[in-house]
Amino acid sequence: MSFVKKSGSKLIATRLRQLSSLFWKERSQIYNEYNIQFKPNWGVVVMLMQEKPDSSVNDIANELGFAHTSVLKIIKDMSAAGYIKSKRDKKDSRRRMLSLTKGGLAQHKNNYFLMKSIEKVNKEVLKDTGLLKALKKVEKKLEESPFDERLKLAMAKTVSSSIR
Repeated sequence: MSFVKKSGSKLIATRLRQLSSLFWKERSQIYNEYNIQFKPNWGVVVMLMQEKPDSSVNDIANELGFAHTSVLKIIKDMSAAGYIKSKRDKKDSRRRMLSLTKGGLAQHKNNYFLMKSIEKVNKEVLKDTGLLKALKKVEKKLEESPFDERLKLAMAKTVSSSIR
């Protein structure tokens, strides 16, 4: 058992990051193996843009809960691949509205069976684990009281109990 796994809840963020990295790494390997000209992190942006065309970078970042800089990087890469086009917002010329190109829509359509297969494997791996339910509970707790607030309170209690 690895040090991270043995550490339990102390290193939960590291363990979740490792699990996430494993999913992304293996998806990337499949994309490369099948010569799919699409990066794994583009899928969620494409899915959102199909549902909400003419979105700004801020709209996408807010909707996905991603950092603005992360979305900018994804959009830049997708634009370079010819999957996204942008135009000025008619109401606010400072904003750029993004939409999928015909090539982006075609690539997403071509990836339909891949995405269905990913969904099937995810369901299979998650079956009977309770992980999604547990994640929802953790997310709800952190929405009610953010981690930093909880940590400050725990630190204050630890310090005050060690002074006694």
